[in-house]
Amino acid sequence: MSLHVLAIDDDADFLELMQQGLAPRGIDVTACETVAQAVQALTAQAFDLVLTDLGLADEGGLALLEKVKQHFPDVPVVVVTGHGDAAGAARALGAAGVLVKPVELEDLALAVESALSAR
Repeated sequence: MSLHVLAIDDDADFLELMQQGLAPRGIDVTACETVAQAVQALTAQAFDLVLTDLGLADEGGLALLEKVKQHFPDVPVVVVTGHGDAAGAARALGAAGVLVKPVELEDLALAVESALSAR
């Protein structure tokens, strides 16, 4: 059974790295670069987990986290950020996990698997 993760980051290279790193673990990653694209994807198909950067160009990752928690409360969200001081805010809003960039693929995979097993 393949797991479906929605990944949102404005860094296309990081999105590609996530796709390549998680695929061997049976995790299918749909990549988006904006909150608007992510909301469209969330309404079009079911995801097991959302993996988002906080520093997005449009509304930002915290806004997306709030939207997911409000409209898709059963979908865990793991936040990836380049700013360690934002980790507390993400946790307060209900993030299942927070990773600070640079992120090792093994840490990313473990955070995804941990969030999925906790739901």
